Amino acid sequence: VYSEPVALALHQAGLMVSVENPACIKGFGHSENIRNKNDAIDAGLIARYCAAMRPAPWSPPPLEQRQLRAWTQRVQALKDIRQQEENRLEALAIGGMDEVVQHVRQHITWLSAEIEKLESDIDDHIDRHPGLKHDADLLTTIPGVGMTTPAKVLGSLGDIRRFGSAKAFAAFLGVTPKQRSSGSSVRGRTTISR
Repeated sequence: VYSEPVALALHQAGLMVSVENPACIKGFGHSENIRNKNDAIDAGLIARYCAAMRPAPWSPPPLEQRQLRAWTQRVQALKDIRQQEENRLEALAIGGMDEVVQHVRQHITWLSAEIEKLESDIDDHIDRHPGLKHDADLLTTIPGVGMTTPAKVLGSLGDIRRFGSAKAFAAFLGVTPKQRSSGSSVRGRTTISR
């Protein structure tokens, strides 16, 4: 969520903020037959888009959700680094680089301990926030779902009750059908709207 720090700062300064899909603004520009692109043209286009479309005001996710997202992203980053090191270890072992292998093994051990600590911190964070705890408990009633999935889901999506309906939630996730047809001449396949 690259726009969030700027949106958060503007929101905290008391300004109304909307976070829109850039494709919507680009499509609006196409409807106005805009062919050139520079900062001044983009600013005017965004202003006209906002005046015409009245995008919904954005409000920041609760701090505990933003913190949970940061924790889960950090764990994933460390897991990615650990996987890189494990791949490196295999290549070094084949090449007979024993001293380097030992160093990489120590790094993998440290990464594993750090990941374990962060996962414990995530569990504690969820336990300290009743809303997160309640939703995590609900998610773990699904067979096969442990504590990792609820942490990622709640950190990324937040409170899904903010969606007015299951249909709106499915559209947000990008799993609604996308049909492309027109009369008898255009018959595209129906696909998922990722």
